[in-house]
Amino acid sequence: MIEVQRQNAAKIDGAFYGENAFMAIVRCEDPAALQKKYAARGIETATHFSRCIDWAEQFGYKRGSCPKAEELTTKLLMIPTYRAR
Repeated sequence: MIEVQRQNAAKIDGAFYGENAFMAIVRCEDPAALQKKYAARGIETATHFSRCIDWAEQFGYKRGSCPKAEELTTKLLMIPTYRAR
């Protein structure tokens, strides 16, 4: 399934070309469990935001400055969406 997703994303036609980088963002209590469940069905997912606080610190962010945002980054799972053919 993952390979089909990638092949669909790479197809070229008159109005669309290259990789489609759209994704659905899902808020859940346990992203790792949901990611494992999807992977078992061949569905690609990612936790892109899981390290964004670490990266923000490189630009001067102080941990604890925005605790709600910090908590939210631990509860997001991204599901890539690809145009089906």
